[in-house]
Amino acid sequence: MSIKNIISDFKESIKIKSNQYSIYVLIFFAFNSLFLLFTSHVNVDENFYTYCAKLVWEGFIPYVDFFFTQSPVLLYVYGLPLLIFGNNLLNSRIITFVFLFITAFLIIKIGKNVEFEMAGIYTVLAMSIAWWILYNLIITKTYTLTLFFIVLGLYIYSTDMKESWKYTISIVFMGLAGGVRLNIAALPIFLSCWIAIKEWNKTSKMDLLKNLIKYLMISAITLIIIYGPIFLIDFLESGSLNRSLYNLIGVHSNRNLTLNIGLGIFGRIVLIFDALLQYLVISIFIIFLPIFLFFALVIKNDIKTIFRNYEVIFLIFLTQLVVIGVYMMLATLFAEYITSILPITILVVFIGLIKFFRYGRFRFTNFKLFQKNYQKFIFIGLICVIPLTTLPQINQFVIPRAGRPFSERILINDIKQYQEVSDFIGIASPPWGYIATYECALTTQSDRNLMPGNEMSYFSYHHWYEPFGLFSCVCLYYHVLNGEILYHQLKSNYTTMALFTLGQAFFTFLTEKFDLEIFFGKNITEVLNSEYNLIAIYPGFGQVNDMLFIYQRKNLTNWINFPGLDIDPLDF
Repeated sequence: MSIKNIISDFKESIKIKSNQYSIYVLIFFAFNSLFLLFTSHVNVDENFYTYCAKLVWEGFIPYVDFFFTQSPVLLYVYGLPLLIFGNNLLNSRIITFVFLFITAFLIIKIGKNVEFEMAGIYTVLAMSIAWWILYNLIITKTYTLTLFFIVLGLYIYSTDMKESWKYTISIVFMGLAGGVRLNIAALPIFLSCWIAIKEWNKTSKMDLLKNLIKYLMISAITLIIIYGPIFLIDFLESGSLNRSLYNLIGVHSNRNLTLNIGLGIFGRIVLIFDALLQYLVISIFIIFLPIFLFFALVIKNDIKTIFRNYEVIFLIFLTQLVVIGVYMMLATLFAEYITSILPITILVVFIGLIKFFRYGRFRFTNFKLFQKNYQKFIFIGLICVIPLTTLPQINQFVIPRAGRPFSERILINDIKQYQEVSDFIGIASPPWGYIATYECALTTQSDRNLMPGNEMSYFSYHHWYEPFGLFSCVCLYYHVLNGEILYHQLKSNYTTMALFTLGQAFFTFLTEKFDLEIFFGKNITEVLNSEYNLIAIYPGFGQVNDMLFIYQRKNLTNWINFPGLDIDPLDF
């Protein structure tokens, strides 16, 4: 089969021909996604993903030239369109929406390919009304791009494409998912083993070994292409892979270790239980019961028949279990991590429910429940149950944030506020100056320079949770900050502005009150008071940041010009 025929078959396969509900559900999904895109609060992580995506297309290398605690694929994928259309939070969310909408479309197509099209439609509908899931998938983080590559790989696998092409392309897309989040790198390895076992004819163990080597090589080559060049550059420049490994693994393990020590055994149990509870509230009924029913209904059949008829469904089921299993092994588990695989879980759930009702219609002919239109029962249950899954995380995504009166919660729009603050910074600071802040997106949107070391927002400051947090030479090697480095940055004449928020204290678990002396030390407070003016305070700023404090270097006061402003920015 030629590549031209493969492309032609692929184009033909993605057309929605039969079910009009697909169109309606996709429109509803797009509407809800766009609503959250424009109205939900800015997650502080969006700052460094957006900013670091700018750096890679300026020629900087992750881990080698700047601190970045995730895998690199997202930066290169997002960086190019942001370079073309403008690097700001709104554009980065629009890119995320494009990937998310394609993912929803492909989920419906997967359902159709495995003869459970309504399961795909119900999954997209569930994503539309489960706003906690939708919020985490519409903001600029790694979850959506990870989900996109996983779904794309599963979709390719579910098609009638020639097997050699289908298996290779599916593994590559799973590898790309592992290039967005390192812990997902288990997926291409799992899929390689799955395919090797599937192709094994049971007559020769050597054939199994050859297949394993063949498909594991595809996984390895994909991951090497993603990580290899960066690792090579790091090794040639520094003589080791310490920076790369620390960014990808060390920072997480060190932070988790210290969290374990700080919280104690009981605190760790409570933290893990809380995250599991948030996930189980979403999944305990929609995962285990329908899957049990599904397998109970087919278990009487011959195993080969089951595998032949439901192979792709089994693969989808095991894929989400692999990802969930990896997440459960992490030292710190947050419920939002699961959103990168939860739509796959929901798809399996609805396949199980539909299978159960289909079976019941033939098995229990005298039971009226099964003889009626079971789609109505599933739909009503979906509408009633799925919104409840939002409750454990409702404060995380809705327009209201803590510390604001209700009237302000609706009126303040984070995307708009970020742009207003960026415009103010562009006016109040010279283009040649540098800004010290965790709010990286403000510097890109105002076309100003960020002080090196701040690229990873609140992850950049190594004050307490790192074993080497106070050693400046080590911090400089890893492109991170400590109190001494921050002090010298603020003393530097290149630093024209410093921005601090309540969230800096909140995210480092030190204090919930804005106290620079507690957080950074007395010397930071002294240099700010002696060499900077507090020129603006923005209340209700960002994710949990109730106050944004803007400091400007004193010798720049006469430089400021505020043309066309309706209010005096000094009047706060």
